[in-house]
Amino acid sequence: MKSNKDYTYILRENPPQALLNDSLLAKKIISRELSVWTCNEMRFLNNILPHLQSMKMKTNRDTNSYYFYLQFSTAVAQISICMIRKKLQNPFFSAEVDIWKTAWNIVNAVGELDMDKEFREGQYEVFRKLLKKECRRMGILPSFLNYGVITRIGIILVSAIIWYTMSGLGKSDSLPIGILNGCLMAGGHYIYTKK
Repeated sequence: MKSNKDYTYILRENPPQALLNDSLLAKKIISRELSVWTCNEMRFLNNILPHLQSMKMKTNRDTNSYYFYLQFSTAVAQISICMIRKKLQNPFFSAEVDIWKTAWNIVNAVGELDMDKEFREGQYEVFRKLLKKECRRMGILPSFLNYGVITRIGIILVSAIIWYTMSGLGKSDSLPIGILNGCLMAGGHYIYTKK
């Protein structure tokens, strides 16, 4: 389920009276952080989180208050993801591995926020999966399927089979030589690819 809904509309809405103070303080943080060129996404979340928690406690199971809080929290998640996406698309930052590690940490912190179900299943989960895939490709996260290792195992097996079936040596001697030859070629593959 993909969601393209813009939740930032809630920032222009009048909050319920119980949430007024926290929403104004949170809006001030959002405004300040978005006006800075080199925004620190983790600082943004850390500064806004106490206001979100306070808003949640003040909803007192009131449906309107909780709806406002949930939409506001979703807007914060959406803004955070947009900030991360913008930084990762910037050629100045995108080559730095630390930026990708930070983005992964931030996306997980955003996952702890309360979010509208449509947003969580759509925009958030889709972005998180894409980021996870890219972090695995870059070696930031461990990969269940490491193509370099699989390729080297294949090289060793193919070499062993070729030496075993094609060699003029006795079959018992040719298998270890094939494995040794495969290991040498796999080592060369590792040196060449660094993966």
